[in-house]
Amino acid sequence: MGRKRKPQKRIFSDDGWLYYCSMCQGYKPEEEFHKDKNRPFGVYYICKEHRLQQYQEKNPPMGDMDHIKLVFVSDDDHRQKDLLLSKLGYDINGEIHKQFLQRVEEKYGKTL
Repeated sequence: MGRKRKPQKRIFSDDGWLYYCSMCQGYKPEEEFHKDKNRPFGVYYICKEHRLQQYQEKNPPMGDMDHIKLVFVSDDDHRQKDLLLSKLGYDINGEIHKQFLQRVEEKYGKTL
């Protein structure tokens, strides 16, 4: 059958329907919830603000990423990697990462 869910809560006020956010533990208007046709009232059970917060906690920004990693498995893949990098103007005998960072700095005037 599927997982049992707690019933979603809503109340009717002078301004229309208000839906319960399980993270705020309060009621908010429908506009503050994402639509979800699989839910009983057609809205997600967490408000937009808390859903964004929940997403950001699970997926931290990658602004501090300072490298690119190419992963290849077979010898043929290594040959394809070398061919691709040489077509892009990289010296395949040198350190690709340093060459990449140098290109970024030359093009944008700043480092990653």
